Amino acid sequence: MRSRVLVALLLGVASAAGGAPTLDPTFGTGGLAALTVIPRLGRTVALLPDGRILVAGLVLTTPSQGDLGLNRLLPDGTIDATFGTAGRVVQDLGSPEERATALMRQPDGQIVVASTLGPPIDDAGAIARFDADGTLDPTFGTGGIVTTSVGSIEDLALQADGSIVVAGTVRLPGPPFPRSYMWIGRLDAQGVPDAGFGTGGVVHLDRGGADVAASLVVEPSGAVVVAGGSSDDFLLQRVDADGAPDPTFGTGGVVTTDFQVGAQEGVRTLLRQPDGKLVAVGSAVVQQTASAIAVARYDQTGAPDPFFGNNGMNVIGSGDELASSAALDAAGRVVVGGTRQLTSGFLMRLSAGVLDPGWPLQMNQVNLAAALAIQPDSRIVGLGDADAFRALTGDDCGNAAVDPGESCDDGNTTGGDCCSALCFVEPDGSLCSDGDQCTVGDACTGGACIPGAAAQVTQPCAQCEPATGLPVARPRTGCKTTVRPGRALLKLTDGGERFSWRWNDGAATAAGELGDPIGDASSAHDVCVFDESGPTPALVAASTAASNLTPDCVRPPCWRVASDGRLTYRSGPPNAAGLASLQLRPGTGGRARVRVKGTGLLGGPIPLPPSLPLRVQVWARGAACFEAVHSASGVRRSDARRFQGASD
Repeated sequence: MRSRVLVALLLGVASAAGGAPTLDPTFGTGGLAALTVIPRLGRTVALLPDGRILVAGLVLTTPSQGDLGLNRLLPDGTIDATFGTAGRVVQDLGSPEERATALMRQPDGQIVVASTLGPPIDDAGAIARFDADGTLDPTFGTGGIVTTSVGSIEDLALQADGSIVVAGTVRLPGPPFPRSYMWIGRLDAQGVPDAGFGTGGVVHLDRGGADVAASLVVEPSGAVVVAGGSSDDFLLQRVDADGAPDPTFGTGGVVTTDFQVGAQEGVRTLLRQPDGKLVAVGSAVVQQTASAIAVARYDQTGAPDPFFGNNGMNVIGSGDELASSAALDAAGRVVVGGTRQLTSGFLMRLSAGVLDPGWPLQMNQVNLAAALAIQPDSRIVGLGDADAFRALTGDDCGNAAVDPGESCDDGNTTGGDCCSALCFVEPDGSLCSDGDQCTVGDACTGGACIPGAAAQVTQPCAQCEPATGLPVARPRTGCKTTVRPGRALLKLTDGGERFSWRWNDGAATAAGELGDPIGDASSAHDVCVFDESGPTPALVAASTAASNLTPDCVRPPCWRVASDGRLTYRSGPPNAAGLASLQLRPGTGGRARVRVKGTGLLGGPIPLPPSLPLRVQVWARGAACFEAVHSASGVRRSDARRFQGASD
């Protein structure tokens, strides 16, 4: 089945957002861990049960040739110095160049590595088995190594009985023309070719063309599927447990998929889902000018799965992507690693063959993303051109639970609250918001947003509204009162223009609670009168006494402080806010007092007779406040000319 033109299928990539995938900053340095082997394409990463990571690669012996090398990393990306020598094992397999292509860990902890051997042993391969500490297993093959001259080895898999299955490519120079084909081999647990598989443990899948192998899977029945390319198409071939072509798969055991006529297409990685469906991931290239990720899914007969992509296949990318590797996550999604023009790596994630929102993850720190493996906590491990990397998917960020790979989770994917959009604690000192719009300079400390200084409100008798940050006129709470009822007296005369309030026998008040109006520009004092006859208090009169900028009071308006801590403000004629004088005296319980006089307070005059009750407060900004409530029970006179009433 052919798809539409490749270029028309190239899909735009989604941009990353909060909770999107990112490199894991807890791994190595910024998500990258330096290796002492050179990574190679293939399944060359293995995850160990304790969280450590095995990597197979190349250790150079000349500028262009080298031996097989292994690294073992700790879970945080540090080289594990207890493995081999300083965390590295180097093994000569007897060839000038030994390209590691696959790495598997056996259930008993032993390590099996496949390599393709370069010149002068063209098209040869080797399998080596190491104990968990990196020493060769002498019970396997010859001194721990099995070599073959059949062809290259591009992948390996382990069977439940301990057998090892490998697949690769046989290249023939001709005559009459060069050609190539896939081959499969099976060894028993000791490295001896399995005589019950093919001929002498080898199956040749020669179709007379230019087939190449890249990946294989072993099915529970013992059947083997090998995938790669056939001239210009995806190619999958399946053989039974004895090595015979499986007639129930495709046509005579062969399936090809052509995404576009003329495009060069090949499988890089073959994956098997738990339900038996096969996912092939590779690339499609048109005349060396455009490339993209090509994916296809097949049922157990090799037929395209209509519920995947576009009738079983899809081409995804922006025109310059090549696939390097792929893996299945626990949810059955396909994670694809690759390169853009061999200069930057990327990760894509597909659900049912369609790119997930928020992906791909672009990784300009590496040239490619190869050899993917997915940890149980969903973090993605892979290899770049010189480093291992680990990425976070971002899926769990914002669920209000600290999941593996997160250092915090406050239930959202918005930064600036000390838990970043990717669920990492933001550095101490980072600006944040504690949700109270009335604090300024909130900053993170230990992952918590610590409120900054209170916002300054200059409007008399107003407080900052936490939800909006705007000044709202309303009574303060927690103000000091008189120790006995009736000890505050309010007088309003001249139609409410003149104001006098005496607050006697007040609660214990220290000198520091009166504020510091001498030298502290922010320590103003407000006089506030609230009408509380309605459902909400209404400010009906207000005034302010500003602080002195110097301790010297040469001419009013200004403040003076007495030796007993008493503060006195006098303005001469009433100031612009209508205040003539204000005096506050500290004292023990029953000894503190406040005196206020003014004419024409802001918002006044207070209509006479006033609506009751009236709450009178004097605020020392940044310090204490003093109040009394005057209701009908304390009225001594109340008419259109004069009001006089004691407090409740």
